Amino acid sequence: MLSRVSTILAASGPALVSSVQFHQLDSDVVLDVTFTECQCSSVCSAREADNFNCDMCSTEGSCGGSEVQICRYPEDSTFEAQNWEDKMDYWWGEIEADATPQDFPNVGGLFSQSVQTSFDNGKDEMPEGRTKTTHSRGSMCKFELDITAESPYTGLLAAGKQEGLIRMGNTVDPESPDVGGGVTPGLGFKFARTGVRSGNLLARHSFEFAQGWNFFEKNMSNINPAPAFTPLKEKFQQPTQCAPQLGISDLARYSQDGSEHSTPLFPFKLFLVPNTEVQRENTTTQTALDDLMASIPVNTRLFSVYACEGPSEKDSLSRPTEGSVEEACGYPLKLGDVVTTSYCTTSKYGDERLHFRHQRIEEDWILRPEFFQKYDARSACGLEESDSISPTGAPPTCEKLAQEEVEVPM
Repeated sequence: MLSRVSTILAASGPALVSSVQFHQLDSDVVLDVTFTECQCSSVCSAREADNFNCDMCSTEGSCGGSEVQICRYPEDSTFEAQNWEDKMDYWWGEIEADATPQDFPNVGGLFSQSVQTSFDNGKDEMPEGRTKTTHSRGSMCKFELDITAESPYTGLLAAGKQEGLIRMGNTVDPESPDVGGGVTPGLGFKFARTGVRSGNLLARHSFEFAQGWNFFEKNMSNINPAPAFTPLKEKFQQPTQCAPQLGISDLARYSQDGSEHSTPLFPFKLFLVPNTEVQRENTTTQTALDDLMASIPVNTRLFSVYACEGPSEKDSLSRPTEGSVEEACGYPLKLGDVVTTSYCTTSKYGDERLHFRHQRIEEDWILRPEFFQKYDARSACGLEESDSISPTGAPPTCEKLAQEEVEVPM
């Protein structure tokens, strides 16, 4: 497996640049700005000089000369002012507009992109010029999650019906001979919220390629085993100490109606178990997988969602998504089922433009330090014994680097 991963990630050519601008409702579309409020005169992109850590742009003509500065991706205030239903209508209209799926790019392009942008893009659409080098093709559906009255959590994890979009896709081309043939499933959930930015959840089974041909065979979570391929792990550690884990506290920060919870309550992790309703015959091509997704009826239960209030023994080992709920989920509570409320479709917009924001796990650790203390985070994050790790030890964000006036390489 390692040799296959090494081969497919070896080429790290620059990401493709799109010349098309995309609109969120009636918002003006302009090139991005920097943290000093300079207007970019070029598309933002990562550069080799800082190991492709932060996106940068030229500010020639807007800041008294020709400069290179770190890009800022603020929220779209016009779009965020909308109620959640209007945001959902906008996204679904864009998703339905063109069902043409994207071809899988060379996943090696990941190494010439900024992973920081995956965490700090304030918009629900990709920055101009950025492409998805992983999870670049998938199917999208609308869904409901009716959360049990027993839920002690807040925001989108509180009791009651939550509505959103789910994107189901492969990390890399499942037909690539370098992968070995088979799916590498990943899930993206997006919940629109009134007056504030969306809530996002990313889940997968593991970073291993070619996990068989049944997309719905394995459990998924925001807590995963560390990647075995060292360059991949190092790339993902640019924004966080813990490459295989993503935070979920932002889901609990705001409810769907926009109400804020100053003390968000959220579990250690979310654990998703595929439902028996979606256990179909295996596919052997991406097109067949697209067709299978399109055949899923409305009102199908895709996944059962469990809140794990504490880590299990496996969370400090190598396989936190393996085994039954009782084995892999500490103090489990079934929150509810992800049930489709629309057909599922491939989508040009979903593949190329819709952005699912990642959250640093350190943000969860700061809010609930007992989570960090209850398991061997260093081992679970794939770090060496000599590596330090702490809730406040995340690498500096691009905003922090800009504020510190770190010299930006030309």
